[in-house]
Amino acid sequence: MKINVHSLTDGVHIFEFDLDGSELDLGKQDFSIKEISLRCTVNKSDKNVYIAFRARAKVGFVCDSCLVDFADVLVEEFSIFYTSEKETVKYDDEQVVQLFKPGTPIDLSNGLKENLLLAIPMKIVCSEDCKGLCLSCGMNLNEDRCNCKKTVVDPRWAGLEQLRNESPCIN
Repeated sequence: MKINVHSLTDGVHIFEFDLDGSELDLGKQDFSIKEISLRCTVNKSDKNVYIAFRARAKVGFVCDSCLVDFADVLVEEFSIFYTSEKETVKYDDEQVVQLFKPGTPIDLSNGLKENLLLAIPMKIVCSEDCKGLCLSCGMNLNEDRCNCKKTVVDPRWAGLEQLRNESPCIN
């Protein structure tokens, strides 16, 4: 997925790509990206190229709470500024990239990979009200109720539980 910006005239250009998730080569992950729609708005001027990305990816996840497979859609918007002026690239900024060789096309894959990986949530759940699995029997509590005794108390808290049961004011 490359754009040869040096052959473009100055101004705004729109590019759209439809990709299979395997084309990105994300390595071994706990999720699978199935398909990606990418829209790039390229704004080219003399020595600078500003690209605004809008990525929409269908992703297959496994819920961290109930271990059920589910699909979700991630929408991520980001931008990268490419320049051939050394003065502009003074800091280690991931959103500013220096173009070294004139005529070399810009590879969009790295920026897309990085930003999609950053869009993956830390805690992946199938829904906000996911009940997870029973800690005793392992039953998916979203599908059915289990008959396990729920009053398992950590032995370190047993003294407090006894105080609660003895006190008439605390229920």
